[in-house]
Amino acid sequence: MSTNLMLTAFYQVRHRVVLMLALIMMLVVGIALPTAKVQAESINTLGDAINQAGSQRMLTQRMLKNYALIGQSIRGRSAQQQLDESIALFDQQLVNLKRYSNDLETLELLANVTEQWAIVKKEFQQTPQKNKALSLRNKNDALLAAANQVVLSLEHQSQTRTGQLVNVAGRQRMLSQRMAASYALMAWGFEAEIKPIYEQAYQEFDSALDYLSSNPTNSSAISSSLADVRQQFKRFTMTSQAADEHVYVPGLIDRSAEKVLKRMNEVTALYAGAFQ
Repeated sequence: MSTNLMLTAFYQVRHRVVLMLALIMMLVVGIALPTAKVQAESINTLGDAINQAGSQRMLTQRMLKNYALIGQSIRGRSAQQQLDESIALFDQQLVNLKRYSNDLETLELLANVTEQWAIVKKEFQQTPQKNKALSLRNKNDALLAAANQVVLSLEHQSQTRTGQLVNVAGRQRMLSQRMAASYALMAWGFEAEIKPIYEQAYQEFDSALDYLSSNPTNSSAISSSLADVRQQFKRFTMTSQAADEHVYVPGLIDRSAEKVLKRMNEVTALYAGAFQ
């Protein structure tokens, strides 16, 4: 066999090996990601309870956001994974809150959350359909309202300013996802119905960020994280305004909102830690 033929055969074999390895890696990753487990931390203090109840508010909006993204074939795989993880986390946190609570009023409010959750959970587990999006959003807002009542009940039990700060910081997480969900729905063709909701969430986030930043008891870690949230929020604003009128970039907005969410998770945990 000539040298040229030998080299040709060698490269052909190497090419097949590389392709096989790539396919194996894709299969491994494809299997590993969807089965990744999401664990909700146990609740040991009232601060933890307010934090997790507040997280449930956020998850309602995160699930709606991913439903809208999947329906538009935007970030489909990652959006589906995030939706599945959010459903699992909501279930686990609900169990944690029921185990922790011994207050009759809170338990009754959690029963209402359970009832509202049963209505929307099955819809989030179905293939997203545009003609059902607004109806689902309305049902999901009923779940959000129910979850918020649990937070307010726990905050009332705390009888402290720290409890209020955990609530407000936790609500910022919800608003970050509410903005992203509203934006995704506008991109799906529901601008007339959703734009006022988006604008309200934006204004509430901005005002609450000022409130938290002005708190005189903030630690240096909290102040630093809030300053970073301010920068991330500015980038979010620039991204949302950069597109031409009626031209939406929900994928970019989602990434920006996730960065805000990550920082607000840190801030909320720092406030909750004051209960330790």
